[in-house]
Amino acid sequence: MAQGEIRYWGYRIHEKEIAFLRTELNQRRLRQGWGYNQGQDLRNRPVDAGVRRNQRMFDEVKKGHILLVPHLPYWGQVAIVEATEDWNTGYRFAIPEDKRDYGHIFPARLRMAFSRHNEHVVGDLRSTLRNPARFWNIDRFKDGVKTLLDKGQDLTLDISDKERFENAIQEAFMSVSETLGNEAYVRLNEQFSAESWENALIEVLEVIYPGCDVRHTAGGREKDHGTDILIEMPGLGRQPDRTSYAIAVQVKDHEGTVSRSTVEQIAKAKHFERDEDLVVVEKVVLMTKANKTDNAKLVEAGAKHNVRFVFADDLKEILADYASRRWA
Repeated sequence: MAQGEIRYWGYRIHEKEIAFLRTELNQRRLRQGWGYNQGQDLRNRPVDAGVRRNQRMFDEVKKGHILLVPHLPYWGQVAIVEATEDWNTGYRFAIPEDKRDYGHIFPARLRMAFSRHNEHVVGDLRSTLRNPARFWNIDRFKDGVKTLLDKGQDLTLDISDKERFENAIQEAFMSVSETLGNEAYVRLNEQFSAESWENALIEVLEVIYPGCDVRHTAGGREKDHGTDILIEMPGLGRQPDRTSYAIAVQVKDHEGTVSRSTVEQIAKAKHFERDEDLVVVEKVVLMTKANKTDNAKLVEAGAKHNVRFVFADDLKEILADYASRRWA
């Protein structure tokens, strides 16, 4: 790639904040999540462990680069955004007081938007927009993006009334889902102990992971594997040679600063690889009450052992996701 040549990127937003992020983009501010404390400012070195996935944006996006952003400016649309400065120099960090996140601000402007179902959107470009990553390169689809930019017109107007209706309903649902998750979280914490949370989370995870075997593993042998819930998913191929993969989850109802022993406990999930011939692809500690801010050192310790933490605010989002899948 020649120096100064325009590059193309995919960029995913937090879909529950479309209205807020749309307003910010109109002010030439493209925001990104996982920016809830000053330690996550991307100009810091070394960068906070939890925000490393944003570092590539900071380092690689230069003035004139093009980004495709699904679900901006409205649900079901895709924004074509242009970086107005090199992001490693034009970047700012400022957390909106009413959001308590989205502190990363990248300088960018909206060029145009399109519906992914528009007749001018080529199949490969449409496919890459389903990528779940936060940020990924799409240089190989640049000709398809250039075709859309060359049209020089709004390419969101050709969607059907049915699709427009569904998009509006979905955006409205997403906008209230955070409130819904908060309300569910408050009510459940009033009633649930750690063991009750485990039982409830099995129901939640069965909906979020359809087709997977979600099972309660707490009990007499928990000291061997440190796991309360195991999410097992089949790999490719035919039985009996097919490898199965698993996510090991430990549930804690601790408040405040949590002991590093939780990392040591869930690290024992390797037990399943020996005794059940599973490949454990992720080890997660789910905190029903503790928050990220009080446990920055714990997150850092977990990263060294490939242990991820889900804190109270994340749990609220999981509950909202469950509700949207279960009843939307």
